[in-house]
Amino acid sequence: MNRLLSVVAMGLIGWTIAGCDRAPAPPPAAIQAQAQAKTTEPAEVRPTTQELISGEYQKLALPNMPLTIRVPKSWKINYTTAMTFLEGPTPSDQATIQLAQRDAIPADRFDPMLDRLKTDEPSNAPPGRLLLKPLGSARVLDRISIGKPISSPKLDFRGNPVSDDKGEPINIIITPISWTVTVFVPDPAGFLRYELNLIGMTAEQYTADKDLLEKIFNSLSFEAITPTTLP
Repeated sequence: MNRLLSVVAMGLIGWTIAGCDRAPAPPPAAIQAQAQAKTTEPAEVRPTTQELISGEYQKLALPNMPLTIRVPKSWKINYTTAMTFLEGPTPSDQATIQLAQRDAIPADRFDPMLDRLKTDEPSNAPPGRLLLKPLGSARVLDRISIGKPISSPKLDFRGNPVSDDKGEPINIIITPISWTVTVFVPDPAGFLRYELNLIGMTAEQYTADKDLLEKIFNSLSFEAITPTTLP
């Protein structure tokens, strides 16, 4: 999924390059060195689908949230940016889940919010859905939305745009899917709101990854303790 995150940026970069002069060709020695580097790079070792689904799992406390979640041992929490992410390999590629606390919502606005979401998404056709379920004393809103198909540059395994025999960029049609899990924790003023937002998913990736992601999201547990803090 990390490749899809760069789709828009790569498209903009492609247009910029098209309007500039081509860089001079590298000398033969440089070309040979690049080719040798590619052949000597160690292959990425990825866990198999069976390992991700049935392998060893770990329980993680989500930072700044009174929540825990069970994920494969290869997954980790990334604090390297201003935002916090839960990341790890999936059968199709890589998952990136943004972790965030949103504004609290007053109790009297909870039901109107659900009604508005139902109006905005009248169709519950698979994989789209809008589910509200209990999580101890908290509530979980599980929301999957299907976007409109869009044209996007085709990328190779390194994340670089792919061109045809004429040097023209190859575009593919993808269908974006938004998957957000929001936990509403009771509070004297209403509900505190914690969000897990799966970034950059397509319909194709959903088909390949849904069993793993369902297992992970269903492992969420509400811990009525002081939320953990960032390191």
